[in-house]
Amino acid sequence: MITTLLKPLFVSKARIKILNLFFENINDAFFVREITRKTGEQINAVRRELGNLEDANIVYSYVKDGKKYFFLNSDYFFYDELFSLFKKASTPALQIAAKFKKIQQKVSFLLITGTLIGLKEENTPIDIFIVGNVSKEKISQFIKEEMGGKKEAEIRFAIVTEKEFLERIQTKDPILKKLLLIPQNIIPINTMHTKLDSL
Repeated sequence: MITTLLKPLFVSKARIKILNLFFENINDAFFVREITRKTGEQINAVRRELGNLEDANIVYSYVKDGKKYFFLNSDYFFYDELFSLFKKASTPALQIAAKFKKIQQKVSFLLITGTLIGLKEENTPIDIFIVGNVSKEKISQFIKEEMGGKKEAEIRFAIVTEKEFLERIQTKDPILKKLLLIPQNIIPINTMHTKLDSL
């Protein structure tokens, strides 16, 4: 049953691009050549994937002025989950996580939160929480150079050592506990599974 339900979702790059286009424009309808232009995919691949998505009831279609238009089916069983997934995947957070790989110093745990995932500033005092052997100066420079032209002051970050992080976990630090329990957080780096599980 689960294979039947989920099989139509993510089996090709073209399908991901098409779904992303729809979820970025949930109230719009697109015709085939328009989708081809916006996604950069070959027209045959677009036609094939639209057919698959329509067969799975993820999209509907109608014909107007000789063109076949496609639009999202908001009644699709997994619509809300897909919308949430594509919204989260399109946040600056994942791009920032990829850029962190350029830092040569050790990062054991990276949590992206706050304004970088769409939360209001009052919901969390930081945007990036880093555990590891990194200097504040290195991160400041990294933010200036790598994060899409953002000024350093626009991104709030905190750095702690592994030892301090584990101590705060053990003592149930209320600020850290609140930060870690935000469900929207993205944690692209975590090499501390074993140490955290042993606490």
